[in-house]
Amino acid sequence: MKKCIFCGADIAADAAFCGHCGNSQVAADVEVVAQSPPEPLQEPEPVPPAPPQAPEYAPPAAYPAPGYGAQQAPPPQYPPAGYYPPQGAPGYAPPPQQPSALSLAAKNYFPWLKKGLLGTKEPIHFLFAAIVPLVITFFFTLGTASQMGWHAGAFFLTGFFNVLYIAVLPLAVWLIKKFMEKDNSVTPDSVFAEYSSYHNIALPIVFVAMILGIIVPVFTFGTHIIAVMFQFVRLLSLGAALTCLSPSRGDSKAWLKVVIVIFVYIAMWYIVGAIYTVGINWGWRMIW
Repeated sequence: MKKCIFCGADIAADAAFCGHCGNSQVAADVEVVAQSPPEPLQEPEPVPPAPPQAPEYAPPAAYPAPGYGAQQAPPPQYPPAGYYPPQGAPGYAPPPQQPSALSLAAKNYFPWLKKGLLGTKEPIHFLFAAIVPLVITFFFTLGTASQMGWHAGAFFLTGFFNVLYIAVLPLAVWLIKKFMEKDNSVTPDSVFAEYSSYHNIALPIVFVAMILGIIVPVFTFGTHIIAVMFQFVRLLSLGAALTCLSPSRGDSKAWLKVVIVIFVYIAMWYIVGAIYTVGINWGWRMIW
């Protein structure tokens, strides 16, 4: 059932006309539909853009301390330290080499010599430690060369045994320390360096003896004074060896060590004396 849109009477739902007023219901429906304005389309409301947000403020963790700029790490360098281009590449340069022990000893020789004017235990390279003993043996041999008639063969023969004489004593001290005292820290270089430093006091004495041995004629009274000076230099070498030995008070074998060094000294004294006799006979035989 539906109502007539004109008179309001009840009519059938599918009736085309009203039975009371006779008006057409179809035309009325169409007219009503045509007259009713279309409903407007509902457009979505525009969403306004979000306002730009400022970045969040983050307070610093801590203010830099005074002098911060001076404490900053330097920027990394390029190429890094220790880098060397390969050989043949642009900018190639051989890496710097560490100085050798010999070159370091050469720079330290004169300070070592000055520090050990009367002896020192500071080690130095063997070649530099041997300079003073070799100069002493040269002066020693040159001062006695006039007694051999300035014969070259006798000069080199006695010079060789003088070098041997001055080298045997520190060798004996090193052997005593190595095998009798069981001191594995001691080395031949360290013993010889200390032994050599004690010879600084003998250098001026043997130099004066050499000058006198060249100037004073052979077989005069002055030769006895020169011989005493040379023997005093020998005793200084013995004293240097005993000082390097430095036996302790509580060492029960200290006397034995001293005796061994003195025995080596006396043995070398007789050997070198025999060589001098041979050199003198050789030199004067060639002259006469």
